[in-house]
Amino acid sequence: MKKEEEKLVSLKFVYGNTYKKLQKGEYKLNPGGRPLDNSWVGYFWPENPNLKVGDFVEKITWTLHPTFHNPVREEVKAPFELKCPGCWGYFDLPFAVKFKKSIGVPVHHLNFELAFEENGV
Repeated sequence: MKKEEEKLVSLKFVYGNTYKKLQKGEYKLNPGGRPLDNSWVGYFWPENPNLKVGDFVEKITWTLHPTFHNPVREEVKAPFELKCPGCWGYFDLPFAVKFKKSIGVPVHHLNFELAFEENGV
């Protein structure tokens, strides 16, 4: 019987957020009349754009600031992004990446500060 060779591959991922200031007609007002005119998306992507995050990740658990309604949010479908239209605030955004069992990598706990300058980070 032929023994299969194990091959180690290095994968790099990038993470952060995109940001867009919404224009009139693209946003709603909150109950107090304040425009919800900010939109950001938290992401965790393979550095190589030819790879798909869904081939490696099972789920990502995002933890928003505790003042948010439902601050712990799980994304179980690729691209596993956290979309937050109308949200605003500078705070750290911790998240946990659970990789697929076949990848053989434990859960990674990561964190970054939201950025609203120059379309995010």
